[in-house]
Amino acid sequence: MHLTKNIHLSILLLLLFCSSACDDGENAPSDITQATEELGIQYAVFELVVNDVESLSFDVLSELEKKDPSGSINTHLPDIFFYGRGSCAQISYDYDLNTIVVDFKNGCLDNKGIFREGKINIFYENARIEPGDEIKVDFDGFKFRNQELNGNLVILKQPNQNFATKYDISFQALELTTGNSNLVMDGVRNLELYFHNVGEEILLVNKSGQGTFNGKEFTFSSQEKSRYSAVCYKNNIYLPLGGIDQIIYDETNFNLDYVLTRSNGSANRNCDHLFQIIETENSVTQIDLSPFLSQ
Repeated sequence: MHLTKNIHLSILLLLLFCSSACDDGENAPSDITQATEELGIQYAVFELVVNDVESLSFDVLSELEKKDPSGSINTHLPDIFFYGRGSCAQISYDYDLNTIVVDFKNGCLDNKGIFREGKINIFYENARIEPGDEIKVDFDGFKFRNQELNGNLVILKQPNQNFATKYDISFQALELTTGNSNLVMDGVRNLELYFHNVGEEILLVNKSGQGTFNGKEFTFSSQEKSRYSAVCYKNNIYLPLGGIDQIIYDETNFNLDYVLTRSNGSANRNCDHLFQIIETENSVTQIDLSPFLSQ
């Protein structure tokens, strides 16, 4: 049984309302447990927020070859894939201390309609960003649509391989707070960025780690790499176009699948903020995060 749900900020993870029936016309509740559903939604919001700060960080780092005399345009991540988010921020570069501050102050709305507040502090080892170099990203009162992110992450440049620009991103005790819900994550994200034709870039992300949700432990891992598309980014869609994450929580094993399955068994690969939580073949809930992003 499939159920599409809208996420409203004031009741995120507390109450979910059915916005439309599944495509076979049924309007019955799914068999997904409430705990599974709440963790699945918070996990997807975490994915949105972390993808956002990754993109903001890579965007400002891509400017180093233009601003830092020691930078080299040939060693940097091309910025076209990440360009355009956080346009309302005040960005400060200190080339002596190798720091960048992205400051949204008390809150502002960027040209893509996303509200953020607080600071992102970025510390880089050198402007060339060569394999083995680390970049530390700290969050100071940072909020993405009132979702507060605390802690830091470390970006490690890996050697490029098989036409892919590669980075590893690690984090410990990275905490996302939504109302009364609390998600704390330790993990690694392996990023592979492929440039083909301009505007058709693809980002693949392999994830693994563990965390706690409202005090209970869980683990997560990619069963199929998350696939992000520049085409979707240009349409302000920031959930993966495809991919499956497996989560084990409170003795329950379930998947987050970013490709929806229609009642006839065909796959729906669209740029959207829809995903499905799957416990068993007959326990499937479809979630729509777009109302959360339009708050």
